[in-house]
Amino acid sequence: MPDVTGQPQLEARTALERGGFEVGVDQQAQCADPGIVFEQSPPPGELVDEGSRVNLVVSAGQQVRVPELAGSQLASARMALSKRDLLADATEQRSSRVDEGRVISSAPIAGEQVACKSTVGLAVSSGVRLATVPDLLGSDQGAAESALRRRGFIADVEVTDSDEPEGTVLEQSPPGGAELRRGGRVTITVSSGAGSVIVPDVVGQPEDTAIAILTERGATDIRVVRQISEVQADDGRVTDQAPSAGSRILAGERVTIFVASFQEPPPEQTTTSTTSTTTEPPPATTSTTTSSTTTSEPPP
Repeated sequence: MPDVTGQPQLEARTALERGGFEVGVDQQAQCADPGIVFEQSPPPGELVDEGSRVNLVVSAGQQVRVPELAGSQLASARMALSKRDLLADATEQRSSRVDEGRVISSAPIAGEQVACKSTVGLAVSSGVRLATVPDLLGSDQGAAESALRRRGFIADVEVTDSDEPEGTVLEQSPPGGAELRRGGRVTITVSSGAGSVIVPDVVGQPEDTAIAILTERGATDIRVVRQISEVQADDGRVTDQAPSAGSRILAGERVTIFVASFQEPPPEQTTTSTTSTTTEPPPATTSTTTSSTTTSEPPP
C-alpha cells in the first residue's frame, strides 16, 4: 500500500486509482490546509489485494472537532488530541465511578469545533480515597457502627445466635486493617444473645415469683433448696441465689435459689437451783511440842 498522506486529495486519489485501488474519501476538520490527506486506511506499507478499498481522511480546514475521550486512558487521550493538532491539559479529580488514570470528561466537550492548536482540558480520575477498615471484633454493635461512619464506611448488619452478649460483633468483612474506598460497605455479624442469660436479682422474692422471673429471662434449669429459718417474714421467700445477680450464664446452666422455710424455735428449758447449807464443827487445834535434848559427854 503506497503512502499518500500529506498529498492533495486529487493527487492521492489519482495515484491510488492508477494502482488499481478503490478510493473512499471522508472529510474531517483538521489543522491542515483544506483538501490534504492526513490519514489513510489501510496504512502505508501494508500488503493488500489489488482492487482493495482505500479510505482517505481529508482535511476540511482550520477548525477541528474534539474527539470523544471520556473513559480513555490519559495517554490514549493525549495521542488522539495530538493527531488533531490539539493540546491536552490534564488535572486530577477524585471519582468513585471512573477508574484511576482514565478521562472523566473534557472541556470543550466531544463534538465541539475548536481552532487548531487549542488546548483541551481533561479531568482525569485519581481514583477514590482509601481508608483503613477498623478492627471491630468484640465491639458492641453501636460502637462498631459509629466507628465505621467516622471512617466513611457503610455498615451492613447481620444477626446470628451466639452465647456472646447481645450486639457483640463476632465477624466482619472486610477484616480489620484492610484498605477500602470511602463509601464502601463493611458487613458485621453480631450476636443475638439467644444462648446466654443475665441472671436477674430474685433475692427477697416469693418462690413462685422468683422462678417465673428466671424462666422469663431464659433460665431453663432452676434448683430450689429449702433452708430452715426462724424468721417468719422470710417464709417462702428467696434468701440467696447462685450465681449472683448480674452474672452471665448459658441458657442451660443451673441457677440455684435458696428458699426459707419457717420453723418455730424450740421452747427454752427452765433450770431449778437448790442451795444446801452445811454447818461444820470448828477445826481442832493441834499443838506441837518440840523438845530439844542436850547430851553431855566426859572430856577425853
